[in-house]
Amino acid sequence: VECAAVVYVYGAEKMLLQIEAMLGKRPFGYRWWWCTWCITAPLAIFFIFILNMVFYKSMEIDGKPIPGWAEAIGWMMAISSIICIPLFAFVEIKKQKGPWRHRFAVVCQPSPQFRPHSQQDLDTVNKLFESKDLPRLGEVHLHTGESKEGVQIGRVAELQEASEAAA
Repeated sequence: VECAAVVYVYGAEKMLLQIEAMLGKRPFGYRWWWCTWCITAPLAIFFIFILNMVFYKSMEIDGKPIPGWAEAIGWMMAISSIICIPLFAFVEIKKQKGPWRHRFAVVCQPSPQFRPHSQQDLDTVNKLFESKDLPRLGEVHLHTGESKEGVQIGRVAELQEASEAAA
C-alpha cells in the first residue's frame, strides 16, 4: 500500500528528487530505486497475492484443520489492520463536492502543506522539480494551508474550484 501511495499518488520522481534535496546529491542507485518502486515491487506484490489466492488452504494443527470460527477470527484480525485505508479514503472522497472523478482527484493530491519546513530547503526542492518540469511546491503557512496572499495554492485548490463549479 505504501509503495503504491508513494509511486502512483505522490510520484516516484518527486520522491527521488526530495531524497536528492535531503542528501545534497543524487542518491546512489537512482534508477534502481525507480525501477524497484515502479516496476519490481508492484509486480512482486501482485504475483505473491495471486499465488496466495491460488494455493490457499486452511490452517492445520497436528494434521487437523482448525475450526471455522477460529479461522474467521484470524481473517478478521488480518483485515482489521488494512480495512481502515479504504474506509477513510471513502469518507474523504465523500466529503468533497462535485463529480466522483474530481472528488477522487482532489483526495489523491498531496496537501499543499506537504513541503520542506525551511525556505532554503523549499528552494532546493523547487530547483530540482523545475529541472524535471514538475510543478513547484508553494509557500504555505503550515497551520492555515494558505499562501502569503491568503489564497489556497496548488493543484488541490484548482481541483476543488473545478469540483465546486461542476456542482
